[in-house]
Amino acid sequence: MPRVPARKAPLYQRLMARHPLPPKDAKAALPDLGSLAAAYARCASYHGAKGPYWRVWRAIERARGHRLRASVATLEPSARRWFALWSFAQGRVREGVRVYRAYIADPGKMRLLDAENATYLRHVAARATPAQVLAEADAIRAKAPESSRIETVVLEALLTLGDAAASRLRYPRPEGATIHVGASWARHAIVEKRWGDPAAATRALAMCAKLGTREGYGDSGALTDLLLETFGLEKDAWAAMCRPWAYPEGDLAAAFLASPGATVIAGGPSAHSFGSRRFAMPACPGCAGTMHVFFELAVPEVPDLAARIPGWPWLPLVGCLDCCLWLVRRDFRVDHAAARLELLAVAATPSTIASLGKRIGQLAPITPQPAALGPHSGVAGMDCPQIGGEPDWVQDFERAFCPLCAEEMRFVAALGSTRRCGFEPEITINNGSGYQYHFACNACSVLSVVGQNT
Repeated sequence: MPRVPARKAPLYQRLMARHPLPPKDAKAALPDLGSLAAAYARCASYHGAKGPYWRVWRAIERARGHRLRASVATLEPSARRWFALWSFAQGRVREGVRVYRAYIADPGKMRLLDAENATYLRHVAARATPAQVLAEADAIRAKAPESSRIETVVLEALLTLGDAAASRLRYPRPEGATIHVGASWARHAIVEKRWGDPAAATRALAMCAKLGTREGYGDSGALTDLLLETFGLEKDAWAAMCRPWAYPEGDLAAAFLASPGATVIAGGPSAHSFGSRRFAMPACPGCAGTMHVFFELAVPEVPDLAARIPGWPWLPLVGCLDCCLWLVRRDFRVDHAAARLELLAVAATPSTIASLGKRIGQLAPITPQPAALGPHSGVAGMDCPQIGGEPDWVQDFERAFCPLCAEEMRFVAALGSTRRCGFEPEITINNGSGYQYHFACNACSVLSVVGQNT
């Protein structure tokens, strides 16, 4: 007689035999299906978006009679996130979309990450109508107001809909936190080219070349491709536009040592001062205290500065050390006639301003004291300010473009700690391991301050 094959074991048992739990997890798991599912969910979450454990968990859940929605309801928000990302990685896109949507609805204490939101929305866009994409984007924005990488997917949907009014409203000329973000300029350029002012589109494209259009780590290049397609640009032509603004060749440290500029030391009589004799300062948008003028330099008396900003009678070195907002770029308009500085923009989102703007101290008022320029040794590091010369970069080289005219600004000074300078009170930038680089636009009287630290 022919042999009757034995009945196969259930799928979840076969998968468990192939992918057993680690010994400590297996020891803690009870034999009932609910306990096994919970143990595999914990193990799968530990491995993130990799490994076979989510497949085993899903098979156990099916054996429990749970459809996808009921299964996902048993997971903590962090586990939902990992299950969704695992599903995307496995090509199980429909499943991943449903799970990530549930994660967006209830992220718990988790923070929705920009790149993951964009991955999800792009998967949605592959199967949904443009109107549905916009609705999904709004749901993400409700939980993660500062999510920006989804905007390229949203823009593609608006272009498909042909909605000029909504596009121009959503992607105006960048300002505030986005004014120095190339991706924001790229979206604005695309909209202006499609429906707006050709001259504005050309100016925005130029800013894209200066700032770059990458949207962070893992950028797919979709925004750059859309930009080039909209403007009818070949990649070689685009590369030629970007080339003048590429990272400079050569040894930047050697360039600084060859031209370290001057430093500021206590002494006088001098037109320069430590502390302010004339400029009124705005409030810090972080801690709300009045920002400080640390030095005022008479520009005509410093040949290096006079060559870079000939229209400026005075150069103030400014900032706030009462909170950590010095770490992000701030743009000021210097009104020489009224002797005051106006804050134009802070390159930070509201949540970043709130986080960095927490008060950590209060600098004592600075009584104006005479200050003189002395030679910069080039080896003092961040223990003294640098006036003129080539920047001593703590981190990577940076360019600064004027927020008003978009021209490249000139490096004029770097505010470092004053422990070698003889002034009271002593100024310390990040415990002596930071610089506040000052850039100036002569034509617009704009001063931009960029922080770096080790």
